[in-house]
Amino acid sequence: MTRTQKAWTVTPNPELAGLFLTERQSRDPGPGEARLRFRAASLNFRDVMIATGQYPYPTKESPIPLSDASWEVEAVGEGVTRVAPGDRVINIFMEKWLSGDVDHSMAASAYGAAIDGVLAERRTLPADALVRLPSSITDEAGATLACAGVTAWTALFDGPTRLLPGQT
Repeated sequence: MTRTQKAWTVTPNPELAGLFLTERQSRDPGPGEARLRFRAASLNFRDVMIATGQYPYPTKESPIPLSDASWEVEAVGEGVTRVAPGDRVINIFMEKWLSGDVDHSMAASAYGAAIDGVLAERRTLPADALVRLPSSITDEAGATLACAGVTAWTALFDGPTRLLPGQT
């Protein structure tokens, strides 16, 4: 079943004048998916680069912007056990990067650029792309973790000063 919901879209514009509130369809979760209700989001420099047309990687036409949000799980599809309705969760930064080295297809699954982002009332996402949020972390704080976490990981493990096993 699909429902109408509000979602923002962005058409890159140097003056940040391309942000529009739209109506989109929200669907029930299929196998391995969860339907989420928006709680909070954060704005990263990457999101500003996309909105102003300065992002150096491909983006879809008028994507839903932003990569980081906190959610409440509304419903889960068949086979989903890692989250349940009522859970507070955050989405990971790249939908397809669950572990290991990042390849091109994983990088292209970063929310808010080549695939729709998180600035919507509801999203249906793969349950594997969700992490439960502990009660000690607010929705607002949780919504800041995904992109910042990938940035920290990249600084430690994927740069010229790559951290090696045994180093601190």
